[in-house]
Amino acid sequence: MVLRTSKGVAAVRNIIINQLFAVLTTTNANQPHCNLIAFVITDNLKTIVFATIRNTQKYINLVQNPLVSLLIDNRTNQPSDISNASAVTVFGLASEVSDEKARYADQLIQRYPRLAEFIKQADTAIVTISISHYLLSDFHNTKRIKVK
Repeated sequence: MVLRTSKGVAAVRNIIINQLFAVLTTTNANQPHCNLIAFVITDNLKTIVFATIRNTQKYINLVQNPLVSLLIDNRTNQPSDISNASAVTVFGLASEVSDEKARYADQLIQRYPRLAEFIKQADTAIVTISISHYLLSDFHNTKRIKVK
């Protein structure tokens, strides 16, 4: 089922903006590779931004295959998560930013001041993910959500 309802988009927004970290999945030779990332998302929910060192498997993978996914969830590691937890899977296309690097770097630093030195390093890439769609899941249901 594809949803474009304000309720579905609001649920996605609520999970994403209230979480500081996501699990990014890249691939290399059909082998998934997962990493934790710190991220920001644009107000229109169409772009996620993160920073990474270029000399990493994560970066090499996304250059070779820019199709990526992220998992962002609101679990609390409690038994009640079976009833209460939800997850958003983000699907999109990753690319290193050049034109708006300073603006996106500033957004990351504003949200993660402790990462300022890392974000400003010469060998750090600022990467955007252009989002194609989301899956909103709980333990019982999954809904595909397109953002207008």
